[in-house]
Amino acid sequence: LDIIFYDDLIYSSEDLVIPHVDMENRYFVLKPLSELAPNFRHPITHKTVAQMLAELPVDLTEGSEA
Repeated sequence: LDIIFYDDLIYSSEDLVIPHVDMENRYFVLKPLSELAPNFRHPITHKTVAQMLAELPVDLTEGSEA
């Protein structure tokens, strides 16, 4: 089970890291999340979901509906 966010929680253990470590590099995570909560801010980077999606390199969005 991947937990992307849990409110503004920042948590790290051997088995679990919240927010998810690699979520900023995953189109398949950011695209649907941007439709639900585009203004939600990452608790560490303080970027919105919409900003993270816009900053994804083209090679990570190729083959996806943009």
